[in-house]
Amino acid sequence: MKKFLMYILILIISSIPVLAGMQQVFDYANKHYSENDFQKAAELYEEVLNEGMASPELYFNLGNAYYRSNSLSKAILNYERALKLAPGDTDILFNLEIARAHLTDRIEEIPEFFLYAWINSFASVFSSDGWAWLSIALFLIFLLAVAVFIFSRSIGLRKIMLLAGIFFLLLTVTSGAFSHKQMKIIHNSSHAIIVSPMVVVKSSPDDNSADLFILHEGTKVTLGEELGQWREIRIADGKNGWTRSHHFEVI
Repeated sequence: MKKFLMYILILIISSIPVLAGMQQVFDYANKHYSENDFQKAAELYEEVLNEGMASPELYFNLGNAYYRSNSLSKAILNYERALKLAPGDTDILFNLEIARAHLTDRIEEIPEFFLYAWINSFASVFSSDGWAWLSIALFLIFLLAVAVFIFSRSIGLRKIMLLAGIFFLLLTVTSGAFSHKQMKIIHNSSHAIIVSPMVVVKSSPDDNSADLFILHEGTKVTLGEELGQWREIRIADGKNGWTRSHHFEVI
């Protein structure tokens, strides 16, 4: 046990210089961005990401650097990645919509069932951690209501605490479910952004198969079956086909 604790302590201590170094690189990136050297800023932000220091702020800044460097697909890709970690963030949503306004492909989305759309919208108010902390707080209130119910001698108060306990238990379960839903979104790798300037989508995983439609950089796609270097993709209007994997990057 002592050896294990010592190992953890050494690991923490050894990571401090790395974290400090990455913070310095991040600061340099911000400095280059403020000086309008967006390409260099993007390179430095990528360097921080390569060290595993992902965060909504880092993806957001990287998206901004790529947008100002006229790299639309990379900008949208990183805004989408930032949004996965911080759903509902108005700054990310705003910049993502600005970037999408420059897309060549205008795809009409199939409308979601209104109840499903409402649930998704409500779940995106908080991140997975946010919903988890809320669930813990609500559970503590539930326990308090249970304690009052058990020890109170007032029948009226016991009835109120019984209803309150049921109410807060339901809220606890709902918050936990939303936390799980947001966590699944973070680890979901079924969406991607087209990064090639133009992609001809095929009817099957074969260069000699029929051309179905053309996509341009920045378009968001849903990933399906994988076969070698080919991947089945679907766009928002329901059309689907095949393209080679190097034409997109997973969000």
